[in-house]
Amino acid sequence: MGYCFLCDRTMNYSKETPMYKFPKNPSLKAAWLKFCNLNETDDVSTVKLCSAHFTAADSIEPRTRELGSTAFLKPGTVPSILKPPLGSSGTIHTDNLSNRKPDWNQTRHVRG
Repeated sequence: MGYCFLCDRTMNYSKETPMYKFPKNPSLKAAWLKFCNLNETDDVSTVKLCSAHFTAADSIEPRTRELGSTAFLKPGTVPSILKPPLGSSGTIHTDNLSNRKPDWNQTRHVRG
């Protein structure tokens, strides 16, 4: 079972909490790495982020959850929500938190 790297939400196969792999585009991948406080040497081939770290405007179809369809991000999208709001969908697991994760009290602005 997979988890979101930033908040440990469980990958939900009902598509309630879509998960996104790191992009292959080097400059976009670098922005994702920076947001997640990771380095280019970190292997992110299996790392995923959940939809709670993106705004509704980042999705090609903002009503994806309502429609029960597959979620796709717009080209060039970078995660922008470090700490998801309370009550956002998904189950949070705190048993495998990494010390490499960002400080939740820190505000990040990585969008250009």
